[in-house]
Amino acid sequence: MTYSIVIPTKNRPVDLRYSLRSIVNQTLLPKEVIIIDASSDSTSTENERSCAEILGNCVKMIYQRSPSGVNKQRNTGADIATAEIVFFLDDDVKLNSDYSEKIIEVYKAKGNCNVGGVQGCIKNYYNESWINRAYKKLFFMTRVSVNEESRFLPSLGYVYILSPKNIIEVQAMPSLICSYYRTVFNEFRFDETFHRCTDLEISYRISKAYKLYQTPYAVATHHHTEETHMNIKKLNRSYIIHMHKLMKKHMPGRINNKLAYFWSIIGELIMSAAKSGLKFNSDAFIGTVDGLKTICLKNVDVEVFPDVSDCPN
Repeated sequence: MTYSIVIPTKNRPVDLRYSLRSIVNQTLLPKEVIIIDASSDSTSTENERSCAEILGNCVKMIYQRSPSGVNKQRNTGADIATAEIVFFLDDDVKLNSDYSEKIIEVYKAKGNCNVGGVQGCIKNYYNESWINRAYKKLFFMTRVSVNEESRFLPSLGYVYILSPKNIIEVQAMPSLICSYYRTVFNEFRFDETFHRCTDLEISYRISKAYKLYQTPYAVATHHHTEETHMNIKKLNRSYIIHMHKLMKKHMPGRINNKLAYFWSIIGELIMSAAKSGLKFNSDAFIGTVDGLKTICLKNVDVEVFPDVSDCPN
């Protein structure tokens, strides 16, 4: 069973090298590493040279420049991939040496279960306090949990599991460490109009047709640096807008789903106001309000957003 790795990247050469070094140390090497680069010209030139140097003769490298847009980059990589399974990694993710081997083991073990995809676990995922989890549970908000069922909520928020005790079935996989059978992309594509909540959007569709799994035995680290990621104001604005897009595209027409969605937005407003108050910085609240203003003015479809990671808010 073979696999390809697709890495979309943009202006993060240090993070990218960090990720590639973990790939060449895998106990089970990929058939190919496909780097889809939307960096500036000077950074792209540096990336191509350094990536070829790191991968050397260990792994075949396919390097392609691309317009910006993380989902466009992922789709481009999926089109190029030739292995049976396609891993999608963010450029700032470091894999434990047996990560790929443990993922492939699940594909083999669940071969007769209509498998669509498999994910591992991020060992340094933000572990929310019980107060934070209880608050988000009350408002049907996306959250990380340790003892709940991994599932979509009526609001289309999601319950991510930090590290399950065994292999479990899930309904959504974080885009920074997901993998799918390549044939899945004959039916499904990443929606290129989404720049956040991308994992929820594609997983919602795929999980209706295939089973998705999470294994605690495949472990990775997310090397998240503030300098190369969106600030809280832009992050909250983008999150509110894309949750609205997700709701408009996929939410069932039942009144309880709509009420749950609006209730979750109230929760986001209260939480961002509390964060702003505690930090004596209004950016979190302003970002949330600005996102709601954009929705009310119906400017959602013409907004342009920078690429962001898809971790839960």
